[in-house]
Amino acid sequence: MTRISRSHRLTLLPLALLAVWAIPGHAMPEGSRTLMLQTSDGTPLTLGSVDFEPGEEGATYQISWDQNAFEDHQFSGQTYSCLTSGDMLWCRIPYPYEIARMVTDENYADLEHDLLFAWVDADASRLDPWNGAYYRLAVTEAGLIGLLHEFDLTSLTVPPAKGNANPLNPDYMLPADPRRHAYPTLELR
Repeated sequence: MTRISRSHRLTLLPLALLAVWAIPGHAMPEGSRTLMLQTSDGTPLTLGSVDFEPGEEGATYQISWDQNAFEDHQFSGQTYSCLTSGDMLWCRIPYPYEIARMVTDENYADLEHDLLFAWVDADASRLDPWNGAYYRLAVTEAGLIGLLHEFDLTSLTVPPAKGNANPLNPDYMLPADPRRHAYPTLELR
């Protein structure tokens, strides 16, 4: 019998909860939803809102960021909007390519691409591309919930192939250990 260590059980717990909460045959979001990151101690931090407009092929969306939640920081000559958590910064990474900004019952990739972050030491002079943060979204009874996955931001340096608006391959993302990150969960309620 294989034993799973306590630390691995704690790491796997959010994934198990998401699997239990995910709702098959869910309805597409509509209207305005509050966009929040949840800290590792469970405290919600409001970042803005997402407005969904249902249509025939899916729902289009528009993100309204609350700029008061962020501070501007310079890295390698570029300005990023960042959150401060202790000695770490959690910086928004604007997706650099055109996307439809549409979600469907089964596909939230456009929205996930618009919610990219990177974490960095507060005294760093540049962002480390290995510290990419991607929230994989699922519909739950509580709303859309995104669990943090780590990925390499250098995958964004090459434009996607024509017809592939979402080039970030989920196979190259690793579920993050929620105890190691300031904001392990993203919520849209």
